[in-house]
Amino acid sequence: MDTDQAVTASSGREPVPTVIATVVEQLPRAVYRLRLENQALVLAHLVGTVARNFVRLLPGDRVEVALSPQDATRGRILAKCPADRSLSSGPRRAKDI
Repeated sequence: MDTDQAVTASSGREPVPTVIATVVEQLPRAVYRLRLENQALVLAHLVGTVARNFVRLLPGDRVEVALSPQDATRGRILAKCPADRSLSSGPRRAKDI
């Protein structure tokens, strides 16, 4: 009976808030210092799918972050946000114009 209660309690979690942040600094062990839109600094690590796909993050990249409900200064990087085409300095194709 106790195991059934533990399963229902763990499956009834509230959704974790996600925000957009900018990479400020890369730290050892795949930890990144991020600046949120409200200028707060957060330490975050890569989620397994991002790490497995060898997503490279550089300072200035925008990422989606899930903040920890226990500690607002920690989080998990869920995905890298796509770069805005209008701001990119790379070569443009005829399709993009």
